[in-house]
Amino acid sequence: MKILIKSKIESLNETKSFESTAIKDLNKLKYMEDDVLVVLEKKENEVILKRSTKDFKYKFIFKGKKSTLDYNLSAHNVNFKLNFITDKLEYNDNKIFVQYTLEGVKYTYEVIVKEEV
Repeated sequence: MKILIKSKIESLNETKSFESTAIKDLNKLKYMEDDVLVVLEKKENEVILKRSTKDFKYKFIFKGKKSTLDYNLSAHNVNFKLNFITDKLEYNDNKIFVQYTLEGVKYTYEVIVKEEV
């Protein structure tokens, strides 16, 4: 099913907002933010956020207070994994809201389903 979504990534110094058409399939959303492919998957007690381009791939796993980030920088063959704190995680059929702290910086990520297309 195609849906219209609004997404926002916010940190202390920057806010980026996007409106996109997404493909919704059960508990998964796929959409583009500029040239970045975003895949969001909701599971019991966790949300998985994957973002990728030809140059990088990363996967956030938000689960309880302790979460992980797997990062792959293809051009330089760099891979690493970080643990970080999830401050708040809320999700339902129409909204995903995550606040987290990564390397001392607080972020907010939000996706809202606006309507079916």
